[in-house]
Amino acid sequence: ASTDECNLACVHCVREVYPPEPVRKLKHMPFDTFRRLSDVIPYALAVGLEDRGEPLMNPDIFRMIRHIKHVSNGTTEARFNSNMMLLTREKAEELVDAGLDALQISLDGGTAEAFERIRVKGDFGKVVENSMMLQEVKRKKGSLTPHLSMNIVAMRSNVETLPEVARIAARIG
Repeated sequence: ASTDECNLACVHCVREVYPPEPVRKLKHMPFDTFRRLSDVIPYALAVGLEDRGEPLMNPDIFRMIRHIKHVSNGTTEARFNSNMMLLTREKAEELVDAGLDALQISLDGGTAEAFERIRVKGDFGKVVENSMMLQEVKRKKGSLTPHLSMNIVAMRSNVETLPEVARIAARIG
């Protein structure tokens, strides 16, 4: 995991049930610690840079992506899930330039009401807008990556909106 920090408080997240231990001193994995994986990265098909937190909160996330691509000569996929709330145009450009291969967008609802009930502190419109902006950045840079997909936790409270998630995904591209 690149970080234990998250900017949301999702109702289904393990962080809400089992918060990070208070004795842990580090919120983000330091790049020097990540670099210790250099010998095994080339043997991995993919390295996922998320677990209990939002990867875009780690200030070294772009260095980590570049490192994966460098030590594997581009053969190991760099990927992560994101709630997309912290994505800016500058960060989107840096993700493309660093070589991120795949990004799963966490979109747990096809309406603002359903989404924001689950992703507490989230903003449905901002997630959709930022996802579209990332696609625009990719087009302008002539890049096919990162490949985008949706990550959805289906629950009673959002299942009725799942067809709308599919329509939003199609709109994003």
